[in-house]
Amino acid sequence: MRSQNYHYKLGNDDRKPKCALCDDDSAYYCNMNDLYYCEKHVIGHDENES
Repeated sequence: MRSQNYHYKLGNDDRKPKCALCDDDSAYYCNMNDLYYCEKHVIGHDENES
């Protein structure tokens, strides 16, 4: 389940850098750690995430 408080889906006009964990284009921004993540890595990248 994605937390809307921490992960924001990037829109068509948003900058999409590479995912912090792989070379895929990011789809989400995480404001907990100021990093970008792709669809595969958006959940479970932080220990305090459930």
